[in-house]
Amino acid sequence: MGNVPQPHGYHDYRDAAQGLNNGAGMVSIPVILGSNYNERHAEEFTVFTNALEKNRTCTQLWLCNHQIKTRGAMKLAKALKNNNVLQYLSLAGSELGPLGTERISSTLSKLTNLKR
Repeated sequence: MGNVPQPHGYHDYRDAAQGLNNGAGMVSIPVILGSNYNERHAEEFTVFTNALEKNRTCTQLWLCNHQIKTRGAMKLAKALKNNNVLQYLSLAGSELGPLGTERISSTLSKLTNLKR
């Protein structure tokens, strides 16, 4: 994607949700995979996607190498469904599951501001 500026890195999903609630324009969350991922992360991901759904300023979202799985991907797709400001989304290396990948792809295909 060339010269895409790097977003502010947040500590975890809850921290990123707070940033979104405060009008963050670019969000990056470090890798949460394998044994580091637990039920607390799933709850925080819900808080994050709820904040993302309400946010109208986030133009870049970086969630590389996350263990989102199908249920999380469904929540993410719902959060992005009516987003008309997001221009860049990176899910490189993230685990979404087949149905999650399908849902995210379908949602992203309808967003007009994304750089392809």
